[in-house]
Amino acid sequence: MAKQMFEFRIYPSIKQTNRLKKQFYLVKTLYNILLLLTKDQYRANGHTMSRNELNNAIKRIKEFDPRYNEVHSQVLQNVSDRISKAYKHFFRRVKERRMGKKVKVGFPRYKKFLKSIAYPQSGFKFVSDKLLYIGKVGNVPIVRHRPVVGTIKTMSVKWTRSNKWFVVFCCDIPEAPKDAGKVETSINEWNFKHEVGIDMGLEKFLATSDNVIVENPRFLKVEGKRLKRLQRQVSRKVKSSKNRKKARVKLARQHERIANQRKDFHWKTANMLVNNYDFIAVEDLNIKKMLRDHRLARQIADVGWGEFLRKLGYLAGSAGVPNPAVNPAGSSQECSGCHGIVPKDLSVRIHSCPHCGLVLDRDINSARIVIYVAKRTAGLAGTHACGDVASTSRPDREACDIVEARTKYG
Repeated sequence: MAKQMFEFRIYPSIKQTNRLKKQFYLVKTLYNILLLLTKDQYRANGHTMSRNELNNAIKRIKEFDPRYNEVHSQVLQNVSDRISKAYKHFFRRVKERRMGKKVKVGFPRYKKFLKSIAYPQSGFKFVSDKLLYIGKVGNVPIVRHRPVVGTIKTMSVKWTRSNKWFVVFCCDIPEAPKDAGKVETSINEWNFKHEVGIDMGLEKFLATSDNVIVENPRFLKVEGKRLKRLQRQVSRKVKSSKNRKKARVKLARQHERIANQRKDFHWKTANMLVNNYDFIAVEDLNIKKMLRDHRLARQIADVGWGEFLRKLGYLAGSAGVPNPAVNPAGSSQECSGCHGIVPKDLSVRIHSCPHCGLVLDRDINSARIVIYVAKRTAGLAGTHACGDVASTSRPDREACDIVEARTKYG
């Protein structure tokens, strides 16, 4: 069974909002209390508390503080599950560090606030198409803009900094049967009618091997003036005042607007590529390393290469379109016509080959090299699809087994 996420916006009333905020506060407090207990237990006995021991501690805490009865029991038990997983991953990273891997150990820390609370098994149900029952909260209006597919396993309630509420359902869906014969076939034996290579950039968002250029929308630069003005308004307000809270919400909504514009652009561009091509080769970019260049870090973060490649990989995987990721080293220096080396720096935007006389845009030339290398080397494993080995732009990173529901644009 595969997992798929469905997110919907909810509109709680003022009373329901206060109940949810109180639950978020109590869950955060309980998390910090249980984390303190596990630390004391480890200092005293040399081992951490198990999940059952944490659940027993929750019972004693509820007897001592009746406020926790206002939170659904499933939500409280999810706190012990979070802490046990946090320690499990902590010890795993310690073991990897001892084996020589360069990973940040990251001991579990106390939380100042929570982004979400989870209902793992029960405590929620659909009353109607427009109402969702949430335990200890009531019937909350919900906008179901698409049907929920599969069996709902868990539900999470999210609260954003822009004072918006969302619910996310994690569903089990049956996996599509895989074509074993297609997996065993090499790339060179496949006959693709429409194939393309993609070169990512900052001046242009992407360039394809068939001379298609998608300009970089630069959402952060376009909305930057308003963003700076709202940030100045927040800085001028008195701390902990109501006016500062109002200004902070306006700033958060502006950040959210930019993020939504970027996300919408990524989905539409990825969907356009998947609909028009049946073989899409991309660059295997080391984005984390590229962000260390502080002169370009802001522009790289604004363009969102990693998120776009993840979305493209998911759409390509769901549509059965091969999406290999190739090493981009040297693609800008090699000629796509004669494959000779033509040295040039970043300021040179036109590729002019002295060997074969090919003259074209530098990015289009790189895209042609990407598709050439992808077809020459049999390696479909290096994709950016969520759930694959290289879902986060590098093949040495562990992938997530949760996928996002596909959104089709007209």
